[in-house]
Amino acid sequence: MKIQTGDFVQLFFTSRLEDGTIIDSSEESKQYLEFTVGSHETLEVFENAVLDREIGDEFSIKLNPQDAFGEYSDQKIVKLSRDHVPADFAPEIGKQIVLEHKMGNKEEEVVGIIKAFTTSNIIIDLNPPLAGKIVKISLKVVDIHRK
Repeated sequence: MKIQTGDFVQLFFTSRLEDGTIIDSSEESKQYLEFTVGSHETLEVFENAVLDREIGDEFSIKLNPQDAFGEYSDQKIVKLSRDHVPADFAPEIGKQIVLEHKMGNKEEEVVGIIKAFTTSNIIIDLNPPLAGKIVKISLKVVDIHRK
């Protein structure tokens, strides 16, 4: 049975950077990549890549930065005054920090990585950790459910 639009599919996956470093794998997480083809639950590149595949088919796709985590942007490097963090906060380079960002009436959390700090400021990178990276994903069709 070949995968068609509307089918619910389950896939094993392994995501790697170009140098082969594994980012994520369904073997480790014990979770399939699951979605209904054509429902826009996942990236369009996944939906297109599975069409006409069958159970057991193995294949790979390449995600350029704009298709995955976005391009790296220097504009997402921010300087935060130490006046905006608790006095007992001890910054460490590479440590994650969660900031609250208010836009109008909506408040959201933004995660960043501390890149540098001084006695008066903390430099934070708000880019996703994989921004600017090409990701290669190996996939294997495990199951297909048709309505």
